[in-house]
Amino acid sequence: MEQEIPAAEGSVTVILTASEPVELNRIAVFPGKAGFGAISSLKIVLDNELTSKEYVICDKDTVPLILDFPIHLAKRIEVLFSLREGEMSIGLSEIMLIREEG
Repeated sequence: MEQEIPAAEGSVTVILTASEPVELNRIAVFPGKAGFGAISSLKIVLDNELTSKEYVICDKDTVPLILDFPIHLAKRIEVLFSLREGEMSIGLSEIMLIREEG
């Protein structure tokens, strides 16, 4: 199911919370029907600690967009989206938390 999320001042933050810490080292972002067109960049914050560098979206990005980082235990996962100028919302179909070996 695609979800349209309105922006506040050029950015959107999606917050996922868990009752127990989850171990993860990747996050997969699946865009809505419009693709990544409205998104200029994104970052990952785990338990209030910036975990990834800013990832700038380009036309060659594949679906899903997979962001890698060192293994981390987290209860609060934030995906911070910066929007392209003039955009007012983003469309997302799924954000997947992944724990992958090696």
